[in-house]
Amino acid sequence: MTLVRLLWSAKTVGTLYFIFPILVGVIGTFLSVYIQMDGLDPVFVNLLYGLFMLFFVIVPMLFCGFGSWLIPLMTGEKDLAFPWCNQISFLLFMLSFFTFLATPFPFTKDSHLVHTVWLIIALHMITLSFVFSAINFIVTIITSDTVPSSRLSPFVWLILIAAFFMLMYMPVVLGAGTLFLSQKNLQLQDEILHDLPRLQVVLFFFSYPGMYVLLLPVFGMIIHVIRSFTGRRLFGEKGVLIGMALIGLTDLVLWEQNLFNAARTADLLSSLHYALLPVTGLAAFIIGFWFLTIRKIQVYLQTPMLWAGGFIFIFLAGILSAFHAPVHACSSLTRVFVFRFYYTALFGAVFSIFSGWYFWFQKISEIQVRNSTGQMHFWMSFIAINMLFLPIPFRDNTSFSRCSFFDTVFTESLRIRIGIALAVFSIGIFTVLLKYLFVKKQ
Repeated sequence: MTLVRLLWSAKTVGTLYFIFPILVGVIGTFLSVYIQMDGLDPVFVNLLYGLFMLFFVIVPMLFCGFGSWLIPLMTGEKDLAFPWCNQISFLLFMLSFFTFLATPFPFTKDSHLVHTVWLIIALHMITLSFVFSAINFIVTIITSDTVPSSRLSPFVWLILIAAFFMLMYMPVVLGAGTLFLSQKNLQLQDEILHDLPRLQVVLFFFSYPGMYVLLLPVFGMIIHVIRSFTGRRLFGEKGVLIGMALIGLTDLVLWEQNLFNAARTADLLSSLHYALLPVTGLAAFIIGFWFLTIRKIQVYLQTPMLWAGGFIFIFLAGILSAFHAPVHACSSLTRVFVFRFYYTALFGAVFSIFSGWYFWFQKISEIQVRNSTGQMHFWMSFIAINMLFLPIPFRDNTSFSRCSFFDTVFTESLRIRIGIALAVFSIGIFTVLLKYLFVKKQ
């Protein structure tokens, strides 16, 4: 029994939530290429790939992985409140992925009703997985009496808020996704399927509240890293936590109100644009609080702080691009709007994941990571991601022409080739790093 508890402890399950999504991400990349070869629009395939990465890679690592790792440590508990619930959550996550992988996607030419039924089953399983994790985290944090609530880390508070959002968000998405897939195969809403831009917006609309589930742990993680490297409490810390909760709740209610309304594509994008405005305004204030926290302090640019700085840059770029484009441009340029969202949310989440990984891995495993290797990994990733994706959110609002700065410095094909080469080199650096850490223990 002791061996079973050791094998399925919160630390072990959290580690599995890091290892398995990495493999899922590699498989998902090849899957997106296969679907694109089936004849679907490349922009639509990129959107599907973003949704896949959101639900099967980013959210499991950020929410479930770091939550299983850090909540017992930061609350002073030996394990989560329901260890068996954490195990079932991970098993459901794996089963949902394999079910999804064995099912032809319902928008390809070879799909039919049976495939959609299996996809709905996969959707139910991953929803139950996230709900079980959310309930487990909520009960663990609320019932913990080892650490007073006033001394809990901001990361724990924001994970708690994100868990409540998860309970409100995932069942609604489950119902909406089941209705949409059923109507598609029963041919009750064929007009949506023949309108590809509207279909893109519908799928994007489903994933919109996932931004809050992503951003809350992300902000908690970056706050924790900044506090550790500056030795200061965050400026306006309680106000930041309350503001994140209130604005996240407001936008989530507005999203659920409009989810089942029959609206035009322009109306959906306009509502999303207006809902993003308070989020971008709040994010600007939070980043301002971060700069006030580190003012007049010599900050040593260790690897976790570099990744935190990369996240701040990406988020600032996302804020500027949100104010750069008016609503009518977002309505006509679905591709720009969707890329702006995924550049800010997904890649910001990736940078925060690496910031937390470099920060906490050394404390949990007691294996030191060489700072020069981590910095090389950061700079290669930072340059590659911004060369590949940064110009897209700042496209011309009227003609979708290339950004003038990148036009004068690089051609489109040269920029993409250099970005891909740097991305591959960055992945190679991290792979070698993992080999030395886990195989050679160096």
